[in-house]
Amino acid sequence: PQNLGNIKSLAMGPDGMLYVCAGFGGAMANWSGERIVALDRDGKYVRTVAPFAANTTTNEASGVGVIELEGRAAPLVKAVIPRSFYGAEAFRKDGMAVTPDGVMLRPVGGYNARGALALSALSLKGTAPWGSDVTPALLDLSRAYFNRPFVCVASDGRSAFISGTGQVRPGQKPDNIRHSCIWRVALPAKEKMLPFFGKMEEPGGDETHLSVNPRGMALDGKGNLLIADCASNRVVVVSEQDGKFVG
Repeated sequence: PQNLGNIKSLAMGPDGMLYVCAGFGGAMANWSGERIVALDRDGKYVRTVAPFAANTTTNEASGVGVIELEGRAAPLVKAVIPRSFYGAEAFRKDGMAVTPDGVMLRPVGGYNARGALALSALSLKGTAPWGSDVTPALLDLSRAYFNRPFVCVASDGRSAFISGTGQVRPGQKPDNIRHSCIWRVALPAKEKMLPFFGKMEEPGGDETHLSVNPRGMALDGKGNLLIADCASNRVVVVSEQDGKFVG
């Protein structure tokens, strides 16, 4: 078995493969590179998804870091800090999901996780299926730091849910927003995402509220979204269609 390095996130694909994002090189996370590999059900290495393969053509790699040099495709570093051929300045830990049609989604943002939140969107070949490997800004985080955002794709593949976009940092500037809600964005993500369940900056532990900074999410296969409301020590179940509280 190969050494994958610092494993950051995992996601199952529609092809039955396990996709693993791992960091490599550099002692500091912000200055290390990343790769995404596909493993089969026995844990055997199948292929590297990102960075994209050396034989990727310029047409196939349109929207990611590649230029044509002397008639051949040549990689171009688009983001210097993470040493990446892709446009995101900083990938975050934990969050990765794959749509039913094979698009890998990861929350991304600026250096030190400040600025606008977007999604990285890569095909299972490491190319840009939506014309660019990074979506437009989905949420302005100029007043907040986000630390560990998570993403979960709806069962119909038409939207994605995002959590963990806020982090309370008492006594530090800029003032931080208490993100006590789950967001939803229609796919492909071209418009701003909107609150789906819970109320932003109104934390709580009842049937209409979530605590500060809810974490991981998953689908139960019955049309419901499960939310880890860690600060309230509970798992909240809501309908993934309309966000109504189930239990």
